[in-house]
Amino acid sequence: MTDDKQTIDGMKEEERLKIEIPVEEYDEAGKGNAGDGEDVVRQLRDLGRQMGETLRLAWESEEVKKVEKEVREGVHMFAAELDKVVREVREGDAGQRIRAEADEFKEQVQTGDFGRKVAGGLSQALGWLSAELDKLSAQMTPAGKEKSPNDDVSDADKL
Repeated sequence: MTDDKQTIDGMKEEERLKIEIPVEEYDEAGKGNAGDGEDVVRQLRDLGRQMGETLRLAWESEEVKKVEKEVREGVHMFAAELDKVVREVREGDAGQRIRAEADEFKEQVQTGDFGRKVAGGLSQALGWLSAELDKLSAQMTPAGKEKSPNDDVSDADKL
Protein backbone atom coordinates (compact mmCIF):
# COMPACT_ATOMS: atom_id res chain seq x y z
CA MET A 1 0.00 0.00 0.00
CA THR A 2 2.83 2.43 0.70
CA ASP A 3 4.17 1.74 -2.78
CA ASP A 4 0.79 2.68 -4.21
CA LYS A 5 0.77 5.84 -2.13
CA GLN A 6 4.25 6.80 -3.28
CA THR A 7 3.25 6.13 -6.88
CA ILE A 8 0.11 8.27 -6.50
CA ASP A 9 2.12 11.04 -4.82
CA GLY A 10 4.66 10.87 -7.60
CA MET A 11 1.94 11.11 -10.23
CA LYS A 12 0.44 14.12 -8.46
CA GLU A 13 3.82 15.82 -8.40
CA GLU A 14 4.35 15.15 -12.11
CA GLU A 15 0.86 16.49 -12.85
CA ARG A 16 1.62 19.68 -10.92
CA LEU A 17 4.68 20.18 -12.98
CA LYS A 18 2.68 19.75 -16.15
CA ILE A 19 0.04 22.37 -15.28
CA GLU A 20 2.30 25.07 -13.94
CA ILE A 21 2.07 28.19 -16.03
CA PRO A 22 5.47 29.48 -17.00
CA VAL A 23 6.13 33.10 -16.09
CA GLU A 24 7.52 34.94 -19.03
CA GLU A 25 9.66 37.94 -18.49
CA TYR A 26 9.29 40.64 -21.06
CA ASP A 27 11.94 42.97 -22.26
CA GLU A 28 12.30 46.62 -21.29
CA ALA A 29 10.83 47.81 -24.61
CA GLY A 30 7.38 48.18 -23.04
CA LYS A 31 5.97 44.68 -23.42
CA GLY A 32 5.73 44.27 -19.68
CA ASN A 33 7.78 43.37 -16.65
CA ALA A 34 7.84 44.42 -13.04
CA GLY A 35 7.39 48.04 -14.19
CA ASP A 36 4.02 47.38 -15.89
CA GLY A 37 2.27 49.65 -13.39
CA GLU A 38 4.61 52.48 -14.24
CA ASP A 39 4.03 51.85 -17.94
CA VAL A 40 0.25 52.07 -17.48
CA VAL A 41 0.62 55.30 -15.55
CA ARG A 42 2.88 56.73 -18.26
CA GLN A 43 0.42 55.69 -20.99
CA LEU A 44 -2.52 57.26 -19.13
CA ARG A 45 -0.55 60.46 -18.52
CA ASP A 46 0.33 60.66 -22.21
CA LEU A 47 -3.29 60.01 -23.18
CA GLY A 48 -4.43 62.80 -20.85
CA ARG A 49 -1.96 65.22 -22.39
CA GLN A 50 -3.05 64.28 -25.89
CA MET A 51 -6.74 64.74 -25.02
CA GLY A 52 -6.05 68.07 -23.35
CA GLU A 53 -4.08 69.32 -26.33
CA THR A 54 -6.79 68.13 -28.73
CA LEU A 55 -9.51 69.91 -26.72
CA ARG A 56 -7.44 73.10 -26.53
CA LEU A 57 -6.83 73.07 -30.28
CA ALA A 58 -10.51 72.40 -30.96
CA TRP A 59 -11.58 75.23 -28.65
CA GLU A 60 -9.17 77.66 -30.28
CA SER A 61 -10.08 76.59 -33.82
CA GLU A 62 -11.42 79.05 -36.37
CA GLU A 63 -14.66 77.10 -36.64
CA VAL A 64 -15.42 77.49 -32.93
CA LYS A 65 -14.58 81.19 -33.11
CA LYS A 66 -16.92 81.57 -36.08
CA VAL A 67 -19.77 79.81 -34.22
CA GLU A 68 -19.14 81.94 -31.13
CA LYS A 69 -19.31 85.12 -33.23
CA GLU A 70 -22.58 83.98 -34.84
CA VAL A 71 -24.10 83.21 -31.44
CA ARG A 72 -23.08 86.62 -30.09
CA GLU A 73 -24.57 88.37 -33.11
CA GLY A 74 -27.77 86.33 -32.77
CA VAL A 75 -28.12 87.21 -29.09
CA HIS A 76 -27.61 90.91 -29.85
CA MET A 77 -30.24 90.78 -32.61
CA PHE A 78 -32.66 88.97 -30.28
CA ALA A 79 -32.16 91.60 -27.56
CA ALA A 80 -32.70 94.43 -30.07
CA GLU A 81 -35.93 92.86 -31.35
CA LEU A 82 -37.19 92.26 -27.82
CA ASP A 83 -36.41 95.85 -26.88
CA LYS A 84 -38.29 97.06 -29.96
CA VAL A 85 -41.39 95.01 -29.05
CA VAL A 86 -41.33 96.24 -25.45
CA ARG A 87 -41.15 99.87 -26.63
CA GLU A 88 -44.05 99.31 -29.04
CA VAL A 89 -46.20 97.72 -26.33
CA ARG A 90 -45.44 100.53 -23.89
CA GLU A 91 -46.44 103.17 -26.39
CA GLY A 92 -49.45 101.29 -27.81
CA ASP A 93 -53.00 100.70 -26.56
CA ALA A 94 -52.08 97.45 -24.78
CA GLY A 95 -49.34 99.20 -22.84
CA GLN A 96 -51.71 102.00 -21.83
CA ARG A 97 -54.31 99.44 -20.69
CA ILE A 98 -51.71 97.51 -18.64
CA ARG A 99 -50.47 100.72 -17.07
CA ALA A 100 -54.07 101.77 -16.16
CA GLU A 101 -54.82 98.36 -14.60
CA ALA A 102 -51.59 98.49 -12.61
CA ASP A 103 -52.48 101.96 -11.33
CA GLU A 104 -55.97 100.75 -10.34
CA PHE A 105 -54.51 97.75 -8.50
CA LYS A 106 -52.06 100.01 -6.70
CA GLU A 107 -54.91 102.27 -5.59
CA GLN A 108 -56.94 99.31 -4.30
CA VAL A 109 -53.99 98.10 -2.25
CA GLN A 110 -53.39 101.56 -0.84
CA THR A 111 -57.05 102.16 0.11
CA GLY A 112 -57.28 98.82 1.90
CA ASP A 113 -60.01 97.28 -0.31
CA PHE A 114 -57.59 94.70 -1.58
CA GLY A 115 -56.27 93.94 1.91
CA ARG A 116 -59.79 93.35 3.26
CA LYS A 117 -60.64 91.05 0.36
CA VAL A 118 -57.44 89.06 0.83
CA ALA A 119 -57.95 88.79 4.57
CA GLY A 120 -61.53 87.57 4.09
CA GLY A 121 -60.49 84.97 1.52
CA LEU A 122 -57.57 83.83 3.64
CA SER A 123 -59.82 83.48 6.70
CA GLN A 124 -62.28 81.32 4.74
CA ALA A 125 -59.47 79.15 3.37
CA LEU A 126 -57.96 78.61 6.82
CA GLY A 127 -61.39 77.70 8.26
CA TRP A 128 -61.91 75.14 5.51
CA LEU A 129 -58.40 73.70 6.03
CA SER A 130 -59.01 73.40 9.78
CA ALA A 131 -62.31 71.56 9.23
CA GLU A 132 -60.70 69.15 6.75
CA LEU A 133 -57.83 68.42 9.14
CA ASP A 134 -60.36 67.71 11.91
CA LYS A 135 -62.11 65.20 9.63
CA LEU A 136 -58.80 63.55 8.78
CA SER A 137 -57.80 63.42 12.44
CA ALA A 138 -61.14 61.80 13.33
CA GLN A 139 -60.61 59.14 10.67
CA MET A 140 -57.11 58.36 11.95
CA THR A 141 -57.98 58.29 15.67
CA PRO A 142 -58.50 54.73 16.99
CA ALA A 143 -62.14 53.96 17.88
CA GLY A 144 -61.55 53.49 21.65
CA LYS A 145 -59.43 56.59 22.19
CA GLU A 146 -61.16 59.81 23.21
CA LYS A 147 -59.68 63.21 22.46
CA SER A 148 -58.24 64.86 25.54
CA PRO A 149 -58.96 68.56 26.14
CA ASN A 150 -55.28 69.31 25.41
CA ASP A 151 -55.60 67.86 21.86
CA ASP A 152 -57.26 71.10 20.72
CA VAL A 153 -54.40 73.24 22.04
CA SER A 154 -51.46 73.58 19.67
CA ASP A 155 -47.86 73.53 20.83
CA ALA A 156 -47.61 77.26 20.10
CA ASP A 157 -50.60 77.96 22.38
CA LYS A 158 -49.00 75.95 25.22
CA LEU A 159 -46.00 78.29 25.28
